[in-house]
Amino acid sequence: MSKKKEDKENLVKQEEYQVRWVDTYFNTNFNGRMTSKFLKPHLTMASAEQDAKRMLGNDRVKELIEIKREHIRIKENVTLDFIVSELKNIIIDVKQQEIERDPQSGRITSKPEYRASLEAIKQLSTLMGYNAPKKVDITTNGNDINTVINIGFFDDDKEDNVNEDGTEV
Repeated sequence: MSKKKEDKENLVKQEEYQVRWVDTYFNTNFNGRMTSKFLKPHLTMASAEQDAKRMLGNDRVKELIEIKREHIRIKENVTLDFIVSELKNIIIDVKQQEIERDPQSGRITSKPEYRASLEAIKQLSTLMGYNAPKKVDITTNGNDINTVINIGFFDDDKEDNVNEDGTEV
């Protein structure tokens, strides 16, 4: 068999495995280790975890996962409007619930589940971009990136008196 034909067959097998892996990944509730273990039962759990990391790091697998998610969103008609509407409904439902008391003892028997409302508000604010950005500290060789690069974003009045190594002249 020629080298080109062998390579082509290997690519076809690899693509088939990737598609099977993604389908199984969705059926195992996005558990990569269990997906790899299911498709390759001879692997140990540690090896299955390494296989899952390799698969999830593969660009084609990432693309297949996104394609499958988009197909599900289209099939189930899940749009941003729908998500926002449902989250708002949860918040409204919780607000409309009343505290129920035992008529004889006066003890509370039921009260609104505010955690559901708070979680819905948190999800909604994240979707709408109202959450505060998270601070990310980047270091290089133990040095803070800002001291290495020496960036002044709002220093328009300053002249560019900086050497290539980031020290001021």
